[in-house]
Amino acid sequence: MKANSEWKGNAGTELLSSLGEVLMYGHIIEDLIRLHLCELAFFGRLGNPPITEDEIKKCRLEQMVDLLPSSVSPNSSFIDGLHLTRKLRNQVAHGLINQVGEDLRTLEGCDQICALLREIASWEKKYLSRLKVAHEKLLHSVCVEQTLRVMERQAPPSDRSVTASQMTKTLRELQRLGEP
Repeated sequence: MKANSEWKGNAGTELLSSLGEVLMYGHIIEDLIRLHLCELAFFGRLGNPPITEDEIKKCRLEQMVDLLPSSVSPNSSFIDGLHLTRKLRNQVAHGLINQVGEDLRTLEGCDQICALLREIASWEKKYLSRLKVAHEKLLHSVCVEQTLRVMERQAPPSDRSVTASQMTKTLRELQRLGEP
């Protein structure tokens, strides 16, 4: 498919920005859910039998959403909505061109794609906001109820840096292959 050159420039920048926003919010939601579940597990508030942090770290997002307790949301519509935001993020990340690629041919179509992506991002922001509130409530309650445990907690050693990242290792492998 050959894109129309009229949408290059600002429209192309806006499209990439909107796409990046959807993907970024989707990943932040995933990271916050994982963090929230790990905190719940550490403080003994997750599952019967309890689920460990290591088990949580191996879970896919779909599984983690299902693990969220009713303390995050007493109704299932919030959980259903998180599943839909996950599904939208995956559709955007893996199927954008297949689903809306024809609209890339025109400036109007590009505007429609941007509007769609902005709408998806706005819903992701709403769900992220709700998750943040739930996480802040958890942190507040454990600080009040389990102050000594909070103070005794030590973060595991971490070397989360660019030089130690899996991304850097994979990039080095690509660089060893040389230019295509």
